Amino acid sequence: MIFFNKKAQEKEKQNETSVIEDKTLILLLDNPKAGIISYLSQLGIEVKSLHTDVETLNMSLLSYTTEDKCRVVVVDSGTGKFTSKEAEYNLYGLIDLLNPSIFSLTVLSTNKSFFKFVKNTVNNINTSSETALNVDYVQYETIKTLVDTLKSYPERYLEKGAEDTVIAEPLKYKGKFIGYYDRLPLSFSDFSTLKDITLQDTSDTRDIQNSIRAFKVVI
Repeated sequence: MIFFNKKAQEKEKQNETSVIEDKTLILLLDNPKAGIISYLSQLGIEVKSLHTDVETLNMSLLSYTTEDKCRVVVVDSGTGKFTSKEAEYNLYGLIDLLNPSIFSLTVLSTNKSFFKFVKNTVNNINTSSETALNVDYVQYETIKTLVDTLKSYPERYLEKGAEDTVIAEPLKYKGKFIGYYDRLPLSFSDFSTLKDITLQDTSDTRDIQNSIRAFKVVI
């Protein structure tokens, strides 16, 4: 019994001595949901910048001159946006831009082939680098996967900067005008001309076999 208590005390001591590191958070999402930045902020996760294509992120990283530690998170939810030849070329450039002394990379995906491509790219770049880039690979399911992954790191993301994508009039669908037809001179009373069907007034409670109930509505 003393042995188990000692183990528990050692584990508790390790948790107490673990250092929480402040990092900047950059997200690359293939299909960002409306309100994602606000949602993460409510959970205590601030996002410095949000990108939806690799090329834009690469241009942003070229001007990243601060020495602050940063975690880049790539989320491939299965849209196929990051698996095209052009995207793979830009992803190679992205990984090559990440200085291992500053950046950490987390890749979340539903696609095993995407994981394989990123792993091969990282290995190729690491072989020619003095310091290996730290990369985590996580099977993506929902946005909760992203939150749980970020919460699992001994890190704090406090720097703001990203803004939610605003969808103009999200509940209003504007259709295309294709013309119209004049109102046909038709009313429900015209059903009286149908064969074998007699029109029944709504106040009539007698036998309604072979009849339909009528209302005085003009269309």
